[in-house]
Amino acid sequence: MRKFIVFLVLLVLASSAFAQSRVSPAPVKVTAKSMRFLGNEMRSILRGDVLAISDQYTLAAEEVVVHLNNRNEITQIDCNIRVNFKSGDIIGTSDNAILNQLTQTVRMTGNVNIRKGTNLIEGSDVSIKYDTREIDITKGTITFVPDELNGISGMEFTPRSE
Repeated sequence: MRKFIVFLVLLVLASSAFAQSRVSPAPVKVTAKSMRFLGNEMRSILRGDVLAISDQYTLAAEEVVVHLNNRNEITQIDCNIRVNFKSGDIIGTSDNAILNQLTQTVRMTGNVNIRKGTNLIEGSDVSIKYDTREIDITKGTITFVPDELNGISGMEFTPRSE
């Protein structure tokens, strides 16, 4: 099936207050087998081999919903079914993910597996701040794998349940 190419380009923000507190996110190029734009709801539904690429991350899933604000800027990307996320040295897979473009955070849920270098994170709820590479594990386990070159020994960490 012929792929539709959708270019979702973010505009430079005119609001000086917003510009002072945030840097405008980079453009995101999205490709998929099919796309439907719901103008009144300011969102696009993409299905089939969806791939979203920006200068900060690459995201793939079977179904993606892109939410826009009234300036046609991406505010959130909802991903479902076989989600793959890559940002720098962080590579992750999960059942679902919500990427918040404004806070530059992705929350991955359901069968989460993330690799950062030699370390492995497994769980059901993990958030990644992709601009700073911070990882927050709500439910899961992180395994620090020995790195012979740096003299790091293996260790396992499991957050406490509340």
